Amino acid sequence: MLLGVGLHAALAFIPVPWWVQDRTSSFEGLYDEFLWAVHGFRMPLFFLMSGFFTALLWRRRGLRSLLGHRLRRVALPLAIGLVTLVPAVDWAGER
Repeated sequence: MLLGVGLHAALAFIPVPWWVQDRTSSFEGLYDEFLWAVHGFRMPLFFLMSGFFTALLWRRRGLRSLLGHRLRRVALPLAIGLVTLVPAVDWAGER
């Protein structure tokens, strides 16, 4: 997970839409190679771990408990963020 810090820092040095951008950024260089290497390794690993732990939770607690757990851990924060954070970010972006 700590590679994510380096991955997001490298985004400033390649020409992609990002909050902070280096004016001399290009796709040729170590930052680009680092970004694609880390991203290609990290995201599939996160999905693999997610599937593993979801299956573990399903086996231990059953489908009903799994769905309730996912609703509390994923759907509830998503819904709260949609009604609080998204309007706040839109408001701040307009200023």
